[in-house]
Order: sequence, then C-alpha cells, then structure tokens
Amino acid sequence: MDLNTDTNCFWITGLSSAGKTTLSKMLVDKLRFEGKPVIFLDGDELRDVFSNKEYNREVRLETALRYSRICSLIVKQQINVVIGVIGLFYEVHHWNHQNTSG
Repeated sequence: MDLNTDTNCFWITGLSSAGKTTLSKMLVDKLRFEGKPVIFLDGDELRDVFSNKEYNREVRLETALRYSRICSLIVKQQINVVIGVIGLFYEVHHWNHQNTSG
C-alpha cells in the first residue's frame, strides 16, 4: 500500500503474541503524526464486540469477512484503517483486494 494515497486499509496479521498490536499502534502513530485520519481495529476487541465464541472454519471465515466489510465501509469514508488480527483466509484476502480501496 502507498502511504501517499488518500486512504488505505492496512492488515497486520500474524500468530498470537507476534507483535501485531505493537506494530499496528506504531503505524497508527505514524499516520496520525502525518495528519492522516486513522482508526485502529484490534482483533481481540472486535471478537468481544461481536461476542464470538465459536472457532470453527465457517464461523471464523464469516467473522473475517465482517471485519473486511467494516474496514471497507470506513475506508470509503476517507479514513485509514489499521487492523491487527491473527490471520486471513485466502477468500478474505481476495475479497479485500477486490473491495477495500479508498
């Protein structure tokens, strides 16, 4: 992603305790320092918001697509999004590529 475009969605993914939140907050701080509007979404907090209790593939995929749709909605409002989550399914990566742009 190009930090010079109007708005972007930055997916920070990795295993549990890999530093996603730390890296995400550093990116958020950089964008804010540059005067760019940005919102940070944390996977753990999103899971609480949606009260996710199940972890089978189908539920995890639908949850990830919800996150993608939320990110797309925010980016369309000219706000950068930094989202830190454990990982992405191929289907979610493809959906993001097709639908999340500023």
